Amino acid sequence: MLRDHPRAHKASGQETRMRVLLASMPNVIEEIDRGGRFPSLGLVSLAGNSEGADVKVVDLVLVRGDLRRYWLELLGNYEPELVGLSCMTFQYDTALELAKLAKSWNPRVKVALGGYHPTLMYEEIGEGPDAKYVDFVVRGEGEGTFGELVRELGRDEGNLDGIQGLSYREGVDFHHNPPRPLLDLSGVRPPERNSRILKGFRAMGFRSDVVETSRGCTFDCSFCCIREMYGRSFRTYPLKRVIEDIRDAEAHGAEVVFFVDDNITLAPERLGELCDMIISEGLNELHYMVQASVAGIVSRRELVLKMARAGFKVVFLGIENVSVRNLKFLSKAKEAAEMAREAVSRLKEHGMFVMGGFVLGNPEDGEEDFWRNFEFAKSLKLDAPLFFIATPYPKTALREALMGEGLVTNPDDFSKYTTYRANVRTRYLSSEDIERLEVRMYMKFMTPDYLKYTNFWKASTLPFFFRRLLVDGSKALWYRFLSATGGDRAVLGAVMRGEGRRRRRWLLEGRP
Repeated sequence: MLRDHPRAHKASGQETRMRVLLASMPNVIEEIDRGGRFPSLGLVSLAGNSEGADVKVVDLVLVRGDLRRYWLELLGNYEPELVGLSCMTFQYDTALELAKLAKSWNPRVKVALGGYHPTLMYEEIGEGPDAKYVDFVVRGEGEGTFGELVRELGRDEGNLDGIQGLSYREGVDFHHNPPRPLLDLSGVRPPERNSRILKGFRAMGFRSDVVETSRGCTFDCSFCCIREMYGRSFRTYPLKRVIEDIRDAEAHGAEVVFFVDDNITLAPERLGELCDMIISEGLNELHYMVQASVAGIVSRRELVLKMARAGFKVVFLGIENVSVRNLKFLSKAKEAAEMAREAVSRLKEHGMFVMGGFVLGNPEDGEEDFWRNFEFAKSLKLDAPLFFIATPYPKTALREALMGEGLVTNPDDFSKYTTYRANVRTRYLSSEDIERLEVRMYMKFMTPDYLKYTNFWKASTLPFFFRRLLVDGSKALWYRFLSATGGDRAVLGAVMRGEGRRRRRWLLEGRP
């Protein structure tokens, strides 16, 4: 039964339209954010699957100025009865601050948390000191669970006990309902993009939006929590539905579409079929971005050509590491580095901008291992390397292994789990050593040779290309000056001061 419900004055059983405000967090990972920003797809999908409610979605990453003031003004203007906050692990503390502000604005407003971190940590959240600011945790896929929650809250005699995948607070205790089975994606209604309050997302200089063609991944990567979210599964949307969603994104102004699938190349033949449909439907004037596995890219020789003809311009590859030892630790195929060379070559041959992700700071890594990966990235002629630091995300095999070896230096402050802060050490390097190496690697990657091989200008607008060239080049020169006059610690100090300013914007003032 519902208690202390704001609609208690309504007649028993009467259904009303509930005002719902959904928010994605402002926190970003800087190296990824430099290329562009994208709206939350998950929240507009919730909006499209919450019948009987007036749902508004706000992507707080677009807020300029004082976030606290903006949030309170938004609450006052819209007067929601239910606030939903979606967060990843490093965004959780900001979500809590927004929940506290919502409760201070109106103690009777209901607050729901969802996304990866609440799904993985629902028991800890329910037992933690901040549980009083949270009324619900929507675990796993939200379209079914949140839609039912909205319906039940809209009825005075609604019942929460039967909502699978929901955790809810009763007094000081949290009750956890059984998990919800994975959804049949053919029954998920399209996202409601008209629910967005803020506009203006851009990536590589183009107006951007997001589309999903599948969910889940069957890989066993030790650093990833997708299996905790979806199990070892891979489910697909009908391609006709995907095409309709691309058209809807275009109708809402998109010039570039990011396919946010967990691993779209698990089914390379299907990706090729999608490319064919994009071309036949005349949607290849748009630009497309995607994250892919190196194995999937090299699995079909014709695949990259089809992607190029369909308008794919940016591809992120999970290269992970050049060391066979580290690939084994990360549960990756030992041939990954060899396949990466072939995958990058094919993609760049067809004019695509290639980002390559590396996971560094593994238990046996010394300084030479960092530079070996750096030289490999240079030899691949990547357009953008992403040197991630191994991060012990909750409920991952990586965390369990590193905790067991005593190599986690920050087990509790999740706000620093950005993959660019060292929350671990190796047997040979301290956390500070790792961060200094990472900064130095980025500083050394940008050289005049970069302009000879990059496809950056082919994948972006020219104004964006020149602006990024100016900003990144100026930053590299400034860091080199600091390094020459004050060493690596001076450079790292400048990086940390910049992060401190961002953390204050994200309502993390009280944390170092």
